Amino acid sequence: MKNVADPYHEVLYYATMKNVPLLCKEGLGEVDLPHLTSPYKGEGSMLKIAFISIVFLAFLALPVFAGDYDLYLKSGQRSPKWDGMVKAGFQSYDGGDFQTGLVFLQKAHTTGCRDGLLLFKLGIYYETQKNYKEAEKFLKEAAEKLAQQYPDYPESKRMHEHLARLYYQSNQFDKALPEIEAALKDQPDNFMMLFMSAQIYRLQKNYSQAIANFEKALVIASEAKQSPESLGIASGSALAMTAKKTILTELMTLYYEIKDFGNCLKYADIILSGIPNDRTALSYKQQIQKMQYKQKEQEAIKKIVE
Repeated sequence: MKNVADPYHEVLYYATMKNVPLLCKEGLGEVDLPHLTSPYKGEGSMLKIAFISIVFLAFLALPVFAGDYDLYLKSGQRSPKWDGMVKAGFQSYDGGDFQTGLVFLQKAHTTGCRDGLLLFKLGIYYETQKNYKEAEKFLKEAAEKLAQQYPDYPESKRMHEHLARLYYQSNQFDKALPEIEAALKDQPDNFMMLFMSAQIYRLQKNYSQAIANFEKALVIASEAKQSPESLGIASGSALAMTAKKTILTELMTLYYEIKDFGNCLKYADIILSGIPNDRTALSYKQQIQKMQYKQKEQEAIKKIVE
């Protein structure tokens, strides 16, 4: 079977990394700075969903299901009623004809097939169509069936991650967080789970935990503590650099939001040391410097008056 970790995580990583620069609206003036820190409202939220949704279309466009029919023959819920449909569906997926594959899998499901692999594929499909209610139904049932039928299948061990991603992109953050935490118990250095959880903690105003998880994600992005397969990128690659910049930007904006201007300035300087013309970091730095200048000016006037 083809290892799904490389292509899947690389696309997921790249698409989500496009999230923050858009949400931060690079280049906005200082008046707008306080509004840069709410990634779950208005246009920013729609952009987040749009770019994360790209992930799932790309996921279907990759031959990540190669070999699944062999697994089905060995451990699947077989029946003459639907074996032919499952075979045609899985082989269409392997050949890159995903729409045809989905037609056969849906027919097999209607006929009565409740095989874990089939349920998983249908759940992912409904997720890409933003039919989150159907996706949740199929993925939750798939989680149980995959564990029973295919305990060694890679996705069987990542169902918490799949459900977390589903809930996250459908803005069901209260449901997403327990799934993320469960995924992190098995994979404490899972970059995407740390990133998503930090965003949710930030929304919940649990700033200390948000900062802690962003900083853990920053370590992974900076040093590639995970293997390239689990991180989805190679250490030192352009994507790794993008990831690092993204987390630095998150930390900078978060510290500004909680009015910790010292740390905000620290992360702005780190960004500017690598990208001297980064407009977002420059905007934050200039805003803080103006506030610091005004504060010193007021202190000087106060001393004169006294």
